[in-house]
Amino acid sequence: MPLLLGACLLLAFEQRWPLALWRSLSGWILLGVLPGMSWHLWHAVERGPAAAFTMWGGQGLARVVDAVEGHSGGIAVPITEVLEGGWLWLALWPLAMLMAWQQRRSRWGLWVLGLTLLTAALVLPLRTQLPWYSHLLWPAFTLAVAPLVCELIQRRIELGRAMHPLLRWIPLFWFSCGVALLGLVMLVPVPAAIVVPAGLALAVGGGLLLSPSQPWRRRGAIAMVGLLWLALFNLFSSRLWLWELNETWAVLPVAKQLKALPTEQRQWLVVVDGPGRPSLEWYLGRELESGRRKRRFRQSKASDLILLSEHQPKATNLRCDPLPSGPSTPQLFHCRR
Repeated sequence: MPLLLGACLLLAFEQRWPLALWRSLSGWILLGVLPGMSWHLWHAVERGPAAAFTMWGGQGLARVVDAVEGHSGGIAVPITEVLEGGWLWLALWPLAMLMAWQQRRSRWGLWVLGLTLLTAALVLPLRTQLPWYSHLLWPAFTLAVAPLVCELIQRRIELGRAMHPLLRWIPLFWFSCGVALLGLVMLVPVPAAIVVPAGLALAVGGGLLLSPSQPWRRRGAIAMVGLLWLALFNLFSSRLWLWELNETWAVLPVAKQLKALPTEQRQWLVVVDGPGRPSLEWYLGRELESGRRKRRFRQSKASDLILLSEHQPKATNLRCDPLPSGPSTPQLFHCRR
């Protein structure tokens, strides 16, 4: 909603639209937010006003002023995500921002500078930082670097005597990085299915973008984007991606086993040995203890608990016996203090 409001302010600052177009835009905005607002209305009706307030207050506005559920990290989190996700195109971004400042009176310059400042002001000050919050930064980033990608292919835009030579060096920088990545595959045990397409994207794409022929430069840009998509597809298909999310075991079978326990055992404290799994809490409709909440676990007065662990518990103050369960991981243990 703040981003939508900021975009409307930029449109108003341009002073290009008559009142009739603003009325039409308002109708499309209402249509666009209708699905989301309908979901929140259903959420309030289904679970009560307290749940809706938690969504907007405790889980919404609270993330601006506090680190909700321990997700802190400050400004380093979005900056790291931008460096990880935009490492190929980041070489274009400083030149793009300089070009946007030089053309700040143009519509493109206004929107690049305005959206960049707006999204940075929305993301960087947040006290709660999660990796996907940085996604808000990418539309402005894309709008900024796109004309420079076109310039690498067409070589028509006049960027100024100082900027143009710098831009021409970027494909050579990409080519060098690609050769280094391909050499790394032969020297270090790395996931070749991911690194090789990425290295080829830089080496082939950067090399062809140095060509004096525009058709070959266009083929280089297509090869770069296509091979990078292949590298991302291989990453998402690998176990590295599952490891990154800490999802080493499926939640739904464990939830079914816990729900199938006798009534008395279902009331016991449930502790996850390792990182917490919010999706398991959602399926069970209750909050669980985990390795991230050890203090609360120690302060608990419960004498019996159920421990979810992939290994036999070794705690000295607990006596744990395995519970009958299916083949899923982790195993369920009944532990007594």
